[in-house]
Amino acid sequence: MNPRAQRTYYLVAALPILVVVLANQLHAQPTAALYLNSPGSGANLAGVYTSPYTGTINGGPTIKMICDDFADDSYVPESWTAYVASLQQITSGTAPETSDVKWQGSTFDTSLSQAQAYEVAAILSIEILQATTGSTQQKDLSFALWGLFDPNGNGVSGDPGAFGQLALYGDTTDENAAIADLNTAVGDLTTGIQGMSVSSYLSNYNVTIYSYDVVGLARRHHRKSSSPYPRPRHRHPFSLRETFLGWSA
Repeated sequence: MNPRAQRTYYLVAALPILVVVLANQLHAQPTAALYLNSPGSGANLAGVYTSPYTGTINGGPTIKMICDDFADDSYVPESWTAYVASLQQITSGTAPETSDVKWQGSTFDTSLSQAQAYEVAAILSIEILQATTGSTQQKDLSFALWGLFDPNGNGVSGDPGAFGQLALYGDTTDENAAIADLNTAVGDLTTGIQGMSVSSYLSNYNVTIYSYDVVGLARRHHRKSSSPYPRPRHRHPFSLRETFLGWSA
């Protein structure tokens, strides 16, 4: 891919409040209608569908979407309302309410700030989309992204975490590969990518954060809806507080 060719990305995050207060005034965030319509190619690893999936935003064309929340489950089709902010707002600290996105940092590397963690998430998501569809590399990158925020369950009952899931399946090869992919992406924050700083590299992509509106919609934590897609589990950012990144050319 030409590193200067700009792409559009969509990063979804949870948001438990409807409005925030800035400069003593009430500011309503813009919203978008997000619809998940398929698990993509249906590729899976360790009993879990891996990214990219597909969906639409505001009834537009189908785009690729990438999940970064391993703990929460969803089944397609499903739709919900989301608040909108850009990655640039998160990294610059100018988002309406950065404390209300799903992730405040990385539990894999607790030294990362929230902004740095989302930069790593963006790096891994781009790599997922550039990998061959359904390839081992793409699957391992999916688990690397999940492991950034949820490596071993974060103390949540019933959630083994991304790397814990691979370990449960005895898949040390993919577990080690996913951890290596994640370490490389974290290292990119220091070394840069393609001769550019990470901020310069990511400036070639339009990344938008979509935050789940738990006020405007009924909570659907681990809600099972009718779906034409069987197991493996379909881990997606559509149940209470979740995040994912999607893509369109």
